[in-house]
Amino acid sequence: MFAGHKRLPLVLLIAVAGLGPCLGFGTAASADAAAPKPNIVLVRTDDQSLATFTERYMPQTLHLFEKRGTFFSNSIVSDPQCCPSRAAAMTGQYSHNNGVVANHPGYSSLRDKRNVLPTWLRRAGYRTIHVGKFLNGWEAHGLQSAPGWDRWLNLQVQLYLRPLFVIDGHGQQFQEYLGDVTARMTQALIRRYAPKRKPFFLALDEYAPHVSPPEGKGSRCAGAAIPDPDEPGLFASEKAPHTAAWDEADVSDKPEYIRRLPRIGAGSEAEIDRKFGCAAASLHDVDRNFAEMVALLREAGELDNTMIVFTSDNGYAFGEHRMPFGKGLPYEEHLRVPLAVMPPASFPRSARTGGTVEAAVSNVDMAPTFLDLAGAEPCARRGKCRRMDGRSYLPLLEGRRPGWSRGRAIQTSFDIGASNYKLSCVWDGLWRPDESVIEHTSLPVGTARRCSPAHYWEAYDTAADPGQLDAQAATAAQKHELERLRRCSGIAGRDKRIAGVPFCE
Repeated sequence: MFAGHKRLPLVLLIAVAGLGPCLGFGTAASADAAAPKPNIVLVRTDDQSLATFTERYMPQTLHLFEKRGTFFSNSIVSDPQCCPSRAAAMTGQYSHNNGVVANHPGYSSLRDKRNVLPTWLRRAGYRTIHVGKFLNGWEAHGLQSAPGWDRWLNLQVQLYLRPLFVIDGHGQQFQEYLGDVTARMTQALIRRYAPKRKPFFLALDEYAPHVSPPEGKGSRCAGAAIPDPDEPGLFASEKAPHTAAWDEADVSDKPEYIRRLPRIGAGSEAEIDRKFGCAAASLHDVDRNFAEMVALLREAGELDNTMIVFTSDNGYAFGEHRMPFGKGLPYEEHLRVPLAVMPPASFPRSARTGGTVEAAVSNVDMAPTFLDLAGAEPCARRGKCRRMDGRSYLPLLEGRRPGWSRGRAIQTSFDIGASNYKLSCVWDGLWRPDESVIEHTSLPVGTARRCSPAHYWEAYDTAADPGQLDAQAATAAQKHELERLRRCSGIAGRDKRIAGVPFCE
């Protein structure tokens, strides 16, 4: 059925199928007599530009969501770096509340580490399964499994060609392409758990299309995302899209670290196109793996009782605002991410016909959404609960349109662990689909690798200026709203008020 994949070594087939002691599969616990809770599957890519979430690059995935899903056209991440973005999704909290404000030190800065989404779902009766990349900094924990996970198949050394996994306490390095390894792992786990009455939460964190500098020396995609070696020429002649912000001509309204960037010349443009083509090619395996996973769920009779979410941990720039590559900045290409949801069959037909929701959503809404679906609470144990800043978007899928009119917080810090003179060191922002307001509170000093306090503002009317080419002065009302968001906690009407702390919504 899955002839597109190469044969894997017998050791992997034995381990993942649960025939050996490595994974320790057990008998699923009996479920209550009530209707089974829906399974939840999260598929998340790494550094995927919104421009690559199209039928050209991911035809099977887009087709499946068009047949039985919903697209969100205004989905952002609150912090466009890998680790803070994943931490926000796992806690339902903004960085200023969960503690993870940068990739470094990453996981070690997470507050209340056992009070997270997989723990909450496990308490609600779910089997929790992680496959792929986890939060930056976790690799220091060696062979351990992170709190809350029943099954732990973690990409410990992030390589496309010789990936090293920790599989429930045992290290295993593979001599083949990462996409094939994760596909077989995912398929074996679905075959094992989909027929059981106990629901499962599967977090499949794909590494593509993240760059992989140590690999591919001498090949077309050296220093870029590595596509399947069986398809070395895929998208080799691809051109990165030239958006309104590409190679911005006038950057006099931007901070100094952008003003000093040169225009993109022919050599830089060719390199941008090369890396864009490699990123697009690396998504081919993600696309194929996604389709095969959906087919297996259908074969097991579980597709109608499963919610599938596809997204990325952050966006990625390919030449916008003169920056050849990158993430972590308060611009649309960094913040906006794909978000498509395939809800269970119990949801209205309108949520399962390829429609689009325009309401603004953020990654802090992911945990509340999954808890809402599972009938679970954000509590590691009785009385020990996390106060989430996001809210469930199930009402949007059900055809209701709650008034999410307030802005979303966006924020990043780069001056913890390592500053970078090519990026803003610390910034906070207010984001809506039609406006963006940013305050840089720490900026690099020239080309020195150090940061200095700042109060540099950028405000954009993104309805009229989607490329963010013409920064305006922030109004007093916008500054006030941003100040509220950078201190906010919880949702009005759902959470108790904390004296002196504003609600996020």
